[in-house]
Amino acid sequence: MTHIIGHNRIISQLFQAIQNNRLHHAYLLSGPKGIGKYTIAHSFCHFLCCSNNSLSNKSPCNQCPACMQFQALTHPDFHLISTEKMRIKIQTIRELIEKLHYHSHSAKYKLALIDDAECMTESAANALLKTLEEPTGNTIFFLISSNSYQLLPTIRSRCQHIRCEPLNIANMNKWLSTQDNIPSTSAARIIKLADGSIGRALELDTDFITIILDRFFTLLGHASSADIIDTSQTWASFDITRMPLIFDIIASIYRDMLLSHIDPQAANLTHPEVCKQLRYPIDWIENAIQLILQTKQMLSTHVNKQLMFEQLLFSLTGYNA
Repeated sequence: MTHIIGHNRIISQLFQAIQNNRLHHAYLLSGPKGIGKYTIAHSFCHFLCCSNNSLSNKSPCNQCPACMQFQALTHPDFHLISTEKMRIKIQTIRELIEKLHYHSHSAKYKLALIDDAECMTESAANALLKTLEEPTGNTIFFLISSNSYQLLPTIRSRCQHIRCEPLNIANMNKWLSTQDNIPSTSAARIIKLADGSIGRALELDTDFITIILDRFFTLLGHASSADIIDTSQTWASFDITRMPLIFDIIASIYRDMLLSHIDPQAANLTHPEVCKQLRYPIDWIENAIQLILQTKQMLSTHVNKQLMFEQLLFSLTGYNA
């Protein structure tokens, strides 16, 4: 598992459990999206399935028949559940539980990895709960969740909870050194916007970031009603999956301004050019950040997206009106 960047404490914890023969019957790996939760669980399952695994190297051999089956998703002792339209239905969980009733084939354990576990319907979660309450000796569940509070408390209580933290700057830079498709001029900004998430960094489009920044800086400099409506219409036309990034980019601008108030010599800024151009009162900045975060939460509702952006931008540009 040397390919995993960061999370050394968690990896050591899992292998220590193997060494002491004290693997728990269910693990819940929680934390922000894209920080490596799934990679940890999937890699650990791979190791457990490998016929030539060894605690000395902590990595599967990638050559034995078991490894070939695992990589092809045909290993009979490994079962992967992922979301379908952001829902995991009761039938899916019932089929999983039925498969786990059989004896393991070639691996020591029967392994089930449920990604985005919070997407289980209530009936699916209750079906899983019955199995977690009466686990079989050699079955191990791995539940992955970015919103573990949405899981039933009874499910959380029956899992060993492993909280995964975002990667630090050093680990993000280590990962970045392996990437050839990210321009060095954009690297620092991407790392800061990624907030410790490799998955998020991979989703960041430098051209998209530049477009949002340029348009927003223009509005802050001189915004007419027509400019705001036009910008809101453009942003509302983007795919819903890209909209959270718009809020994060804007919020990072105000956080930079806030940091500059606290420390005029602050060097760790996402947009250092902003603080040279804009000087707002600290209470205005704090209110702006709060408004951005509150508006971002509206993305999960059926609110009219253009009107949502219009209200936000009219408020944020009001200081210059």
